[in-house]
Amino acid sequence: MSSLSKCPACSGVVPVSLSECPHCEGPLTPKSSLGKLAMGLLGGLGASMTLMACYGAPATGCRSVSETLPDGGLTSNYRCPGDIVTQPDGGTTIFTEDSGAPTDAGASDGGSRDGGADGGP
Repeated sequence: MSSLSKCPACSGVVPVSLSECPHCEGPLTPKSSLGKLAMGLLGGLGASMTLMACYGAPATGCRSVSETLPDGGLTSNYRCPGDIVTQPDGGTTIFTEDSGAPTDAGASDGGSRDGGADGGP
């Protein structure tokens, strides 16, 4: 099965494999690969924009933070506001955008940033 295109001179329908139009005998110019590349790039850009519109851009306030491992080493993790972080001592904290550091997740120990007033576990 052959693909068809239109003749630029007479608008007649012709197979893409021909180099001359059978209707008007005008030359048929093949589509450039540059045009195909441009269409591919525009299609990729359109797909990217559609995905960002559907799923959104990365949340604001998310950032890479250094955290201490149970063995005393350091690791880098990507944290967003509201993430629950387990501390080396077994306690949990909630990462916030304001301070860039975790706050107490509600343990009423009196030594946390919020004084344990959020009613957590």
